[in-house]
Amino acid sequence: MSNPEFYNGLARELMGQLDQLVNFTKHAPSIGKYHEELVKGCIASFLSTRFSIRNGFAYSDDNKVSNEGDLLIIDESDPSPYFFQQGNLVVVHPRALACVIEVKTKLNKRDFLNAVSNLHSFKRIRTDDNFPVTLVFAFEGTKMTLKTLDKWYRAVSISDEIFNYPHVVFCLNQGTLILRPGTDSRPHGHYFVLGEDGDQKRLKGLSIFLQTVRKAVERKAGLKTNPFQHAVLGELKMGSSLWLTLAQTNKGQRQT
Repeated sequence: MSNPEFYNGLARELMGQLDQLVNFTKHAPSIGKYHEELVKGCIASFLSTRFSIRNGFAYSDDNKVSNEGDLLIIDESDPSPYFFQQGNLVVVHPRALACVIEVKTKLNKRDFLNAVSNLHSFKRIRTDDNFPVTLVFAFEGTKMTLKTLDKWYRAVSISDEIFNYPHVVFCLNQGTLILRPGTDSRPHGHYFVLGEDGDQKRLKGLSIFLQTVRKAVERKAGLKTNPFQHAVLGELKMGSSLWLTLAQTNKGQRQT
C-alpha cells in the first residue's frame, strides 16, 4: 500500500466516522470506546483469522498481571492462549501476544504517561526474552515541541531500557515518535518524525504505524519480511532530530 491516496482515504474515513459520533454525543467514555473500535477495524482489515483483536490483561505463570490494554493482538494458533475470556474481554498468556496498542482521543502529558505505564506492564510480566510490540495511537494531541516532550519524559517512572519503550507513538494531527536502537553516536530512544507540513493529517506516520502492526504479526508468525516496503516514507520530514531517553531527560540533556 505505497499509494498515499490509500492513507488519505483511510484518514478521511477515520475522521468522518468520528465526526458522526461527536454530532450526537460529547460523552467522553463513549467517544473513547468508539476510537478503539475505529482503530480495531482498521487493523483487522489486513489480519488473517490466525490473529484476533481483544481487550484485557496478560497474566504470567508466576502470578504477575498486566494493566488493562485497549487492543491486544493475539496469536490464536497458540495451544492455550487464554486463562479467561468473556466476550471481548480476555486474560491472555504473554507468549500469545503479538502486539498491544493503547488508543487515546487526545494525547496530552497525562494520557502519554498512562499509555507508557500500561504498555510497560505487558513487558514487565514477560516469561521469556520475547516482548510484544507496543504502540500508541492518538487521534489528536498537544503539539510535540521539544519543551513539551522533555516535560513528558521527565515524568515517566519506568527504567531507561530500550525494551520498556513503546515502539511507535503516533498522533494523527501531530506526528510520530519512533523507537530506534542506540549507536556509537547516539543513545537508544524515541526519534520525532514530523511528517507532512501544515495542519494536514500525518499520513506517513499512519503508514508507519500500520506497517509496524503488520511487522509485529509477521514476526510472531516467524516470517522475516519487510512490510515497510509498503509504507509511504518518501521525503519523510524529520522534526528537530531529538533522541529522547529517560536517562537524558532525567539529567536535563538533549541530543539535537
